[in-house]
Amino acid sequence: MPSQKLISLFLILTLQFSANIVRCQAPCYLSSSFPLPRDVIAPPEVTCDNTNIFANIPDVIFNGLRFSQINFQTSGVAQGLTPLGYAIATFSAGNQNPEFIQTAGKLYTAVNAALRSRGERDILKQLKVVDFFIASQNDAIKGPDGKSGQLRNLKKVRKNCSKANCTGLELKTIKLKIKELETV
Repeated sequence: MPSQKLISLFLILTLQFSANIVRCQAPCYLSSSFPLPRDVIAPPEVTCDNTNIFANIPDVIFNGLRFSQINFQTSGVAQGLTPLGYAIATFSAGNQNPEFIQTAGKLYTAVNAALRSRGERDILKQLKVVDFFIASQNDAIKGPDGKSGQLRNLKKVRKNCSKANCTGLELKTIKLKIKELETV
């Protein structure tokens, strides 16, 4: 017959390990086809609609705003802007209220995660330019505390710029802002 200490130890170990097994439902916009990189964190508070925006990705919603309302392809590229041009015109911290930029950031991050989870690379680089620019503006709103994040995200914008995503003048603007942040 097992001793009382052995039974207690068994129960403690069983409860300890079973408490760590928590199953979370994936956000509605993710598929399980491809794993996300560690630095892409899918915002769980973003919800989905029944319509698709592209690549079988549902329109995502947060704080009453839909991605389709701020989609760089339909709102920017269709108007002759590059993805970065649209991002600068629409999401610059000095031109918008912080809540709008934070909401846009959640939506773009959700679509970024959705594209990656499906292995969809065609639109991803364009979207990343906008997503990283928005992230840089969310960091800019934080003032001096957000400087390192703003610099990191602007460098990611620069890295993802190509002729299809950014004009030479837009890229120069980003490079100047990076230089300014590095010297301050």
